Amino acid sequence: MNNVPQPPQWKSILPGVANPRVTPMIIRDPVHGDVEFTEAESSILDTSELQRLRGIKQLGTSYLVYPGALHTRFDHSVGTMWVSKKIISSLRSRGHDVSEEQELQVTVLSLIHDVAHVPFGHTFEDERKILPSHDKGDRIKVLLDDGELGDALNDLGLKKAIPHLLLADEPLERNLELPWPVQIVKDSISADLLDYLRRDSYFTGLEQNYDDRVFRYFTLVDHTVGSKTKQVLAVDLGKEGMVRQDARSEVLHLLRMRYFLTERVYYHHAKQSSGAMVSKALELCIEAGLDPSALTWMNDWTLLEELKSHPTGKKLVSGLEKRRLYKRAFVLGSEIGPSKRNQLIARYNLPGLGREDMENRIIDGLGRGGSDVGAGDVIIHCPDLGTMKEAKVFAVDEEGVVDKLHMHRRPISRDLDHIENQYLAIWNFFIFTRRDIVRKAYEVARGLFPGETPNFRLKDYGELPGPPGQ
Repeated sequence: MNNVPQPPQWKSILPGVANPRVTPMIIRDPVHGDVEFTEAESSILDTSELQRLRGIKQLGTSYLVYPGALHTRFDHSVGTMWVSKKIISSLRSRGHDVSEEQELQVTVLSLIHDVAHVPFGHTFEDERKILPSHDKGDRIKVLLDDGELGDALNDLGLKKAIPHLLLADEPLERNLELPWPVQIVKDSISADLLDYLRRDSYFTGLEQNYDDRVFRYFTLVDHTVGSKTKQVLAVDLGKEGMVRQDARSEVLHLLRMRYFLTERVYYHHAKQSSGAMVSKALELCIEAGLDPSALTWMNDWTLLEELKSHPTGKKLVSGLEKRRLYKRAFVLGSEIGPSKRNQLIARYNLPGLGREDMENRIIDGLGRGGSDVGAGDVIIHCPDLGTMKEAKVFAVDEEGVVDKLHMHRRPISRDLDHIENQYLAIWNFFIFTRRDIVRKAYEVARGLFPGETPNFRLKDYGELPGPPGQ
C-alpha cells in the first residue's frame, strides 16, 4: 500500500481550496459536450461577475439576422476553458512539462478572459470606438480587485498573477517572461478562437467546423526575444524534415473559417446597421449624462432599458425591439482605393467632430428638404480595417525555424495574402438612416461626397412606417 502513488500536494498553491482536483460540477455544453470543473474552477464560475455574462449575447445584435445567435459570453467562457484543457493535454502528450499550477492559471484565465465585456461590447469598443477595449484599463482592475471574483482569486492564491497575465500588452512574447500560458487563451490561434469558431457557427446555423486534429499541432518552443530566450506557444508545421501539409492546411482552414464568419455574420449589413443604432443610442445618452462606467455592471436588457429611459435613445432602441432597422442610404467600398479608404477611416472611424459633423450636415440637408429629422436619424458607420491577427501565431517549419506565421518564408505562409485581401474587400463605409428617408438621404450624401459612386443599388422602400418607436 505504501507504494501506491499519491496525488500532488496542493496546500502551498491553493490555500483556500481543500482539493481542487475534485470534479464537483459537470456542465453539458451543446458545442463541446460535458465540461468538467474542478473545485477551484467552480469557485470562479460561481462568482457574480462571471454570472453576469449569462446576460450578454456573444454576437450582439446578430440575433436580428440569425435568430439562433442567442449564446452568451458565459457560454463562450465555459467553452474557452474546456478548449484550453484540451490544448494543455495535447502539450503534455508531446512531452512538455505543464505544472498543475500553470494549468490552473490557464483555466482561470480562460474563464475570466471576457469578464470585463459590456453589452454589445465589440460594437462599442472595436467598431464605433465609444469605449476603451474590455481587456485594457480600469474596468478589469475594478472587477478583479474587489467583489466575489477578487475574493475567489485571493482564495486560490492568484490575486496577483491573474491580473498581470490578463492585462499583458501585445505582443505577449515581448511583455511576459513566460508567454505561453496566456497565448493558450488569447493568442491568434488559441482556445478563445477555437471555441467561438465552433460556437458562432453552431448557433447561427452555418455548418462550419474544424478537425480536432488541430490540437495535436500545438507545441512549446524556445524563441529569442531581444536578448532573452522565452518559451512560446506555436503550431508545428514540420515533420521529419518536411512541411506537414495536413497541419498547414488545417491552420489555413481556421483562418478561412474566421473570414467566412466575418463576412456572413460579424460584417453582415443588418448586423452593422443594428449595431450602429444601439451604439448611436449610447453615444447620445452619454452626451445627455449617462456615466459609461455604469456599463461595467450591466447586461443586455438592463442597458437597453437604461437607454430607453433617455428620450434620445428611446426611438433607436424601440427600432431594435420592433426590428425596424435603419437602411443603407449610401455605401462606399473597397473600389474607392486604399488612399480614399484610409482617409474615410481617419475621419469617420473615431467618435468626434468629423463623424458627428457629417451626420449633422446630412440631417440639416434633409431638414432643408422638408424631412422631419433630428438627432440619431442619420448614422455614419465606418469601421477600421480588421487586422490579420489570426496569422500572427508562431509557427515552426520543417527545419525548426520559428517565426510568426504571416512573416514566415513563403512555403509556409503562402495563401495568407488571399485571405487578407478578402478582408479588405468586405470593408464598407455606411450611411444608415430611417427607411422613410433613405432616398432623400442618398441625394444629400451624394452632394457631400462628390465624385464617389456608391457600390450598391439604392432600394425603393415605398410607403413604409416613419421613425422607429412612433
